[in-house]
Amino acid sequence: MMSDDENTSTQTLTTSTRRSPHPPVNPPITFVDGFTPLPKKRRIARTFTGDEITNMQVQRAQKDAAELETKEGESQR
Repeated sequence: MMSDDENTSTQTLTTSTRRSPHPPVNPPITFVDGFTPLPKKRRIARTFTGDEITNMQVQRAQKDAAELETKEGESQR
């Protein structure tokens, strides 16, 4: 009895006998060391709405207030 599992191939691969008239082009070899500058990734600015900015300001104020309370509680001990 033959069972199909993930390691059994059910498709037959065919290769083309037709060849390209041009030989394959290999990219030039580049040597990169610690002194070679790498290209930087492009940064894309995100636009925020007025509501999002207000929400971020409120969240930051709440976070700062909570940190201040924690520091005051530790200093009183």
